[in-house]
Amino acid sequence: MQGARAPTSTDSLAYAETQGGIFGTVDLVTGAFTEIADNGTMLASGTSFAGFGVVNATLYGVNYNQPNGTLYSVNTTTGVPTAIGSSTVTYALFGSTSSGVLYGVGTGGNLYTVDRATGVAALVAPVGTSVGGSWYCLSTGAQSLYLADGANLYTIDTGTGAATLVGAFGGPEIGAMTYENDVLWGGQNTPTLAVATLNTSTGAATTGPAVTGTNSGNWYAMAPDPIPLVQTATTLTPSKTTAPDGTTITLTALVTPTNGTTTPTGKVEFFNGASELGKVTVNGTGQGVFKAKDLPLGANSLTAQYLGDATHAVSTSAVTTVTITADATQTALVASPTSGAPATPITLTATVTLKSGTIPPTGTVTFKEGAKVLGTATVGVNGEAILIISTLKAGTNSVIADYAGDSSDKASKSSAVTVTIT
Repeated sequence: MQGARAPTSTDSLAYAETQGGIFGTVDLVTGAFTEIADNGTMLASGTSFAGFGVVNATLYGVNYNQPNGTLYSVNTTTGVPTAIGSSTVTYALFGSTSSGVLYGVGTGGNLYTVDRATGVAALVAPVGTSVGGSWYCLSTGAQSLYLADGANLYTIDTGTGAATLVGAFGGPEIGAMTYENDVLWGGQNTPTLAVATLNTSTGAATTGPAVTGTNSGNWYAMAPDPIPLVQTATTLTPSKTTAPDGTTITLTALVTPTNGTTTPTGKVEFFNGASELGKVTVNGTGQGVFKAKDLPLGANSLTAQYLGDATHAVSTSAVTTVTITADATQTALVASPTSGAPATPITLTATVTLKSGTIPPTGTVTFKEGAKVLGTATVGVNGEAILIISTLKAGTNSVIADYAGDSSDKASKSSAVTVTIT
C-alpha cells in the first residue's frame, strides 16, 4: 500500500495555496502553515491557481476558471509567478506526473497535456467524470495521475483520459493532492482543515494534523517541497578496454535526464575504485571527457559520478573495467667489432624498444654466450645497455642479450650475434 511511510524530519514540507490565493509551505508532520506570499503577489486579486505541477525542478500553475488559461512558473522563494503562455482552455484542474508531464482538465471535462515551454494545451480525451463542484483536484508528482472529486479518488489514464474509481475517502473532503516521501497527501477541507494521507489502493483518507498558522482557509493546490530534482543517468565509455602500460585512456561520461529534457551542467568526477582520478566540467551536450594517464597494470574498475547541479540529481555510472597490460618489448644486439684477436675489447650494445606504449623501459640486460653469463648492464634512458668485454674465448662466440623486463615491460631476448676471436 502506498501512503504508509511518514515524511522524515528533514523533508516534511509541501508547497500549498489556500483559499484567497495565499501561497506558502505546510509541514506534513505538524500541519504548520507558513505564508510566503499573499494573493496580491501571486495572481490578480480574486483569482487563484487550478493546481500545481512540478517538472524539471520548477513549480508551475495555471489560473483557475479563466478564459484562455495561462501557464505560469512560480518562484518558490517569493511566490512571484511568471507568465509563460496561454491556451484556449478554461482550466478547472491542473497537476503533473513524475514522468515530467503537465496535465490540465478544462471546465468541459477534457484532459489536456500542457507544454511547459509555451503553455499550449493539447487535447487528450474527456475524463469521463464530472469535474465541477467545490473540491476537485489533480495530483502533483506521483507516477500515476490521480483525480479527486472531493469525496472519491480516481486514477486517470493519461493516454485515453479515462477515470477509474479507486474508492471513497470515507468522510473527509480533499481539495488538493501532492506526492512526497512515497505518500499521496491530501489537503483536507472538511470536516476540519487538516493534512490527510490517501490510500492509493482503497481511496481511504486518514486525517492527520490540523492546519495551523497564517492561512485563509481551504486548500487549492499542493506540491512537493523541495521541488524534486530532475533525475539523471550517467554512462561511462572508455576509448579502450585493454591497453598496454603507458596508454592514455580517454574516458567519456554522458549525463542524460531520465524525467526531463534539460541538459545537466556542473562536474563529473572519475574514479578508479575508491581513488579519484579527476574532475571535469560537463559540456553543452552533457558530456564530460577525462584523459586517464598511468593507470596501473591489471584490471581497473572505473566509474564516473555526476555531481549534480541546482536542478539535476547526482548519478553514478556502472563500473567499467579497463585492463592495462605490460608492454611487449624487442631487444636488438650489436657487437663491435665482430672479430678480433684474443683480449680484444668487444662492445656489446643491446637496444630495448617497446612494441607499443610510451613509458621507456628500465631494468637490466644480461649478455650470454651460450649458457655462460658474460655480464649485465643497466638500460639507459635511450633504451641501450652496453657491456665491454675482452674475455671471449677463441673461436666462434654466439652472443645474445636477455632483457629481464620491469614493472611495466615484458622481457625479451635478442637474436644471436656471432663474434669470432682468432
